[in-house]
Amino acid sequence: MLIFLVFCITISGIYSYDSTFITCDRESYVSFGVEIEPFYSQKWNETLPAPVYAQSQKCCWRVYIPIDFYVLFIMEANIGVDSTLKITDINNKTEIVMTSDQQPYVFVGSWFTIDLTVGPTIDATSFGFKVEWNPYPKPNPAYYNVTKASDALTFDEMLFENSVTITAETQVSLLAFPSDIPDLTPLLRLTLVFDGPTINSSYIGTLFQALRCNKPMISSSNQMTIFTFQEDYIIGSYFLVQDYYNVRKLSEMKGITCWSQSSCPVTLTAANGPVAVMTLNSDDGDEFIKRLDLSSDAVLKIYIGSRREGNDSNLIASYDLQQSKTNIPQKFNGDVMTYYLEKGTALVELAEDSNFTRWNDAASGREGFITSRQLGTLCDTQDVYETIGGLSNTVSETDQMFEFTVNVTYVDVSNDAKLTITFGNDTEHKQYTISKESSPSSSVFTAISNNLTVLYFTNQTSSTGFYLEFKIDSAQSPGSYASTFMPFFVILLFLL
Repeated sequence: MLIFLVFCITISGIYSYDSTFITCDRESYVSFGVEIEPFYSQKWNETLPAPVYAQSQKCCWRVYIPIDFYVLFIMEANIGVDSTLKITDINNKTEIVMTSDQQPYVFVGSWFTIDLTVGPTIDATSFGFKVEWNPYPKPNPAYYNVTKASDALTFDEMLFENSVTITAETQVSLLAFPSDIPDLTPLLRLTLVFDGPTINSSYIGTLFQALRCNKPMISSSNQMTIFTFQEDYIIGSYFLVQDYYNVRKLSEMKGITCWSQSSCPVTLTAANGPVAVMTLNSDDGDEFIKRLDLSSDAVLKIYIGSRREGNDSNLIASYDLQQSKTNIPQKFNGDVMTYYLEKGTALVELAEDSNFTRWNDAASGREGFITSRQLGTLCDTQDVYETIGGLSNTVSETDQMFEFTVNVTYVDVSNDAKLTITFGNDTEHKQYTISKESSPSSSVFTAISNNLTVLYFTNQTSSTGFYLEFKIDSAQSPGSYASTFMPFFVILLFLL
């Protein structure tokens, strides 16, 4: 049977068309012959505009894929509003296509189908495609492990290790992120996921399918293999893997990359159970919440990195309805962040640029925190310089004065690291330094000034960073300067 398939090419159905419009039979079958030549739909190749299809017809092509081969598929398509083009893979996962300018697809398994339904509008739908059969590649594999207790692993591009096999303690969970080059996100179709230790294991889907389903892609066993076909493409792809144990209770989970400097609204709805959103900051690691709207029963928890079931050691912030009014805006440092909601609803408006968030503006009643760049991780990239103060040249000097209270809950001053806190105005500065050589008697600092400046400098030595909380009130008279400090809510931080 296999010999018969390989040595025959069958394109069932006789096309009939005039010089203007393409017509087709309802069902066609496509396979390759002895020379394994590419197949082109009629009247089209890569150098030509796609031909226009006659209105009010249905066309279906079923493309066969022999053992040890895969298909590289491209098409030129402009589908009318009353027409549909569906591409269906071996797992019956369907993608609706409206336009395509020869973006590549990869198909494995024994077949896939192309279904075109053309509506009654004249000159509205043009379509042409190419099927190219290729021998299965030989991957360059790499191997990684995840457990219930381990951090998630993040991968990008895989240009050198074009195949990775993940072994988990229970099952493997994969979450895809959009390309950091927005227009190239559809090329995530070139990275395929397999349910087992090799690319010969059962096919699960593509990174593009994983991105669109708003749920993790899960292996049935404790192994998963991810492979990038056509590895010469640079597409800015990212995906994250972790043990399924840590996401098994989630009703929804999605990966987000915020490209906008000004606003990336993210909605979490936990009506059917806990939900999570993971954000990827592949450039500078800065992420800002500029606005947070919570329902009365909602508590939004935010983690540096991935959330692990029963382990809040990397919980960096937790907000209820009241705190969402006083503790926003807030800046976060981390390549990956997890926003977790058990019940209620949350609208989280993110941004990449502090200029669009008012993060650096002081306001009476505001609370928040400042951390090093990689809090809790022993590394030499912890330096931070932050300033929060009154708006200059907009109000009078008196109106710009605030009472700042700072509580340093954790600081690593090993090696050459030191933390400097400065309160300043036009006439004077009050400065406190925490280092190996100098440590104030208290970790709480209060002053009336225009601004607060926080500098953490490690001189390129390794440290686990720092964490401090701040509170801003209206400036008080000198007689009441020594007011008592009301403690902030306590967040448990992990130490390495």
